[in-house]
Amino acid sequence: MTGSIYLQEFDKEFKSEDALYQLEYEVEKAYVDRNIEEGERKKIFKALINEVSDQAIQGSLSFKNELKNLILKELDKKIFSYISRIQRFKKLFLSLNGMEKLTNHIKMII
Repeated sequence: MTGSIYLQEFDKEFKSEDALYQLEYEVEKAYVDRNIEEGERKKIFKALINEVSDQAIQGSLSFKNELKNLILKELDKKIFSYISRIQRFKKLFLSLNGMEKLTNHIKMII
């Protein structure tokens, strides 16, 4: 996203520098101030996605490339997060010296 996107329905402008943080705030907290029911709080997310999609379809090649790069960057962050979680679990498993200790550990938790 370059520049900004204004969502008239929500009277909200999203700027490219911090759009993800703005969106998170809107979905997690601001919906209360806007008197939006909890089940409807992600409507602003859908509206933003629709607007970005419309701009992408009508946008220049450079805009499309920038959008692609942003998506890939965010996917890389998510993948790294999952890999870190897997590595922590693997480390835990190895520190328990195999399945027998893991089974005993699980039994203790239950």
